[in-house]
Amino acid sequence: MNCPLCNAGSSRSLVTKKRTFFVCDSCCFIWADPRSYLDDTAERLRYGLHNNDRTNAGYVQFITQILDRGLQRWKTLHHIDEPSVDAEAHFPLILDWGSGPNPVATELLRERNFQVSSYDPIYGPQLPLNHQSFDIIFCIEVAEHFKNPLQDFNAMVRYLKPGGLLVVHTHTIPQDVFYAQALAKASAKASALEAFFQSWWYKEDPTHVSFYSEQAFKNLAQINKLYYEKTEKPGDKGAGKLHFFIKA
Repeated sequence: MNCPLCNAGSSRSLVTKKRTFFVCDSCCFIWADPRSYLDDTAERLRYGLHNNDRTNAGYVQFITQILDRGLQRWKTLHHIDEPSVDAEAHFPLILDWGSGPNPVATELLRERNFQVSSYDPIYGPQLPLNHQSFDIIFCIEVAEHFKNPLQDFNAMVRYLKPGGLLVVHTHTIPQDVFYAQALAKASAKASALEAFFQSWWYKEDPTHVSFYSEQAFKNLAQINKLYYEKTEKPGDKGAGKLHFFIKA
């Protein structure tokens, strides 16, 4: 099966207890076998199990931290704190991509007086008109649900203004397990990638179908003529989660 990101045809299967996945060693991307995708009804039921609303203080704090880091990157990217900067630049137009049934990020941003549009393919609203474009797009815990990741990233980029910032939050596969995998082949040792993936909790959600590495994100950036930044603050645990893409 060809890789849905780079179209390489040398993918291999990775079988777990519940699903089969495919691995692209070219761009270091993993995706679920499309035959295991949930139908629309089952997908809605799964999302209904999440407690992602304003009553969940931990979730609100989680979203707030992502918004703060994205907005801070926007400020430094466009030198917002400098006196000569146009006042309108302090309030970028924002799109919340994949806002879900309870658009917490949209609500939090509007409470700060930002002009925000939201989009969700299941719950609505629909995408804005094609002629609209945005300074910042937040894609928070959504990219792992993309069944057509290249198409979805292309769509987000089309809505991004030149100089705009795409903020993606998703758990990623550590790049070093792919490098260790290459060494393991030569020495006939067990696959480091398979060992990691078999025990990775993030794959257990049946609506999670796309799993990225740093290299996969770099490939997406190159395809879409974006500048990619991996961000990790001191004390961050595990693989990188927050990723910035800047449109030239």
